[in-house]
Amino acid sequence: MATSVSLDVTSYITDSVSMSWTNESKLNHSNETGNDGDDDDVKQWVFLFLTIIAMVMGLVGNVLIIGAVFAERRLRVLSNAFIVNLAVADLFVSTIINAFALVGLFKGEAYFESHYLLCNFIGATCIICCVCSLWCIASIAFNRYIAISHRLSYRRIYNKGNLWIHLLVPWLAGVLLDIPNLTGWNSHKFIEEYMMCTYDIRGDLSYVLFLKIMAVGVPLVVISFSYIGIYAYAHSSGHELKKFAGSSCVKSQVKRKLRQSDAKLLRSIFILVLAYAIFWFPETLLTLVDQAHEVPDSVYMSVAFLAHFNSSVNSIIYGLTNENFRKGYRKFLFVVLKCRRVDCSFNPETTGMASKVSASEHNVQTHDKSSPNLADKFEYVDPDTRSRREGLQSAPGNI
Repeated sequence: MATSVSLDVTSYITDSVSMSWTNESKLNHSNETGNDGDDDDVKQWVFLFLTIIAMVMGLVGNVLIIGAVFAERRLRVLSNAFIVNLAVADLFVSTIINAFALVGLFKGEAYFESHYLLCNFIGATCIICCVCSLWCIASIAFNRYIAISHRLSYRRIYNKGNLWIHLLVPWLAGVLLDIPNLTGWNSHKFIEEYMMCTYDIRGDLSYVLFLKIMAVGVPLVVISFSYIGIYAYAHSSGHELKKFAGSSCVKSQVKRKLRQSDAKLLRSIFILVLAYAIFWFPETLLTLVDQAHEVPDSVYMSVAFLAHFNSSVNSIIYGLTNENFRKGYRKFLFVVLKCRRVDCSFNPETTGMASKVSASEHNVQTHDKSSPNLADKFEYVDPDTRSRREGLQSAPGNI
């Protein structure tokens, strides 16, 4: 009898301890789940805040770039048509693509699964505009390389007749690189880590590798080749710039300006390469290396944001480093603010804000206002003529 009671007490204590341990484990798991939920909420709020900032920066910056070129006469040259092309692509990325990233943040994967065509449209737009943006940067670099290192060939390669071809190539590259997502090599898909529809980053690895080589690798090679070539030419042909000087005093001034332009060129190269690496290399490496999805989702969200943020800061890199663009910003803002107070059409030439062009500029610039063609909005200015006219301001470091 005593033995039976002892066994019952022992069994009761064991069961109580077991239940207590089980309840404590459930409580700890519940607390951990709650903490993870809080962390996810914080990450989503941070992503929301940063994406809105990127959208505002991209909208304002790229509109300023486009407006400045059409408001400031000195900016209406063929080379700046490539910057306008870049601004248009970046405008799509920083507004439309980021806006649907916010939709993905709030609606989730189920929404885009039920709107399959919309997901395909967003995915295609993302690929086309991002590729176009990167190729536009490369086309700008190559244009400046030809203008500085091969001046005699510049007019044959870049003119009003073939300008539209140069502007169309980056867009065509984006379309061609996205076609495999519609033909079965890969596909468009809502990527939960990115909070948006894009190409399937864990689809066919051969396509992912092909896309990264063509979209990121090729522009990087062109940019590096172009700016290294510009720098090498600036040092090897510095004596040619001295032809503009007539006295020893002016010659020393030319040397100082040449050294300053070299320093500006080095700074420009550093900023461009550093920005390119910071914004695109993390996303490129992550999608190629982490096919098993071992990296946390927050890292994916961060690298995707960085890649798209490049479209919000390109206007700063290519605009604020150029004095003429800063003048164009001010003129465009003045015209916009003035037109809000009075009824006027956007025509800088009739608002009193037209730039004063010297007689020598009129001799080398022509502007056919009657033609509706995009190329006729921009003027061809020979690189040598511009160098003489601006007194070395168009030297490589200030371009």
